[in-house]
Amino acid sequence: MYYRFDTDMEAKKKPINILADILEKVRDDLKETLNQEYDVSKNEHDRLIFGIVNEYNIRHNKADQKTDYSREIWYDWMMQYYTSTIITYCKLKKVHANP
Repeated sequence: MYYRFDTDMEAKKKPINILADILEKVRDDLKETLNQEYDVSKNEHDRLIFGIVNEYNIRHNKADQKTDYSREIWYDWMMQYYTSTIITYCKLKKVHANP
């Protein structure tokens, strides 16, 4: 969806949102899994991961959303970030399941 040649900026929001929704379903376990690797507050990871889609006009269409940014640049980063977070989560789950 994201990488189609004819996808416009509005259409690129949807796959980013879908990836965030995947992480939302495992949100509590994601906090625990990431914190097994780092001694960081669980809520710091959570704020970073979900703050992006919640504050940059990806998930919510509220007046207080940040919209004045280079979406064509940052959407690529968001897509890669959420994809990498899912891959990292899955790999860490596997590592911690088989110590």
